[in-house]
Amino acid sequence: MVVEVVGAATWDSSLRALRPEGRLVVCGAVSGATVETDLKVIYLRHLSVIGSTMGSPAEFQHVLSLLGTGAIHPVNRPHLPLAKVAEAQRRLENREQFGKILLQVMDVAG
Repeated sequence: MVVEVVGAATWDSSLRALRPEGRLVVCGAVSGATVETDLKVIYLRHLSVIGSTMGSPAEFQHVLSLLGTGAIHPVNRPHLPLAKVAEAQRRLENREQFGKILLQVMDVAG
């Protein structure tokens, strides 16, 4: 299974990474939602392409309860001051970052 959240930029490689009878779960398209696909890749390898959202309200509540009890923990993301927005953009463009980068707009300590 491949979870595709990028879209156009990684679509072809995501499909080709699947084994026969594999599943491509699409839940995002940050690089673009329009893709071109050689349908033979899908039907000759018996692939499934499945669309998905973030989950139901009940699933969201369940995850919140897991966070509240400490059963799961979020991955720590770097926090950069807004003055380093160019560095944050460079990290994302060079794929040096896992997930999001948080930019701190104001000092909340005061």
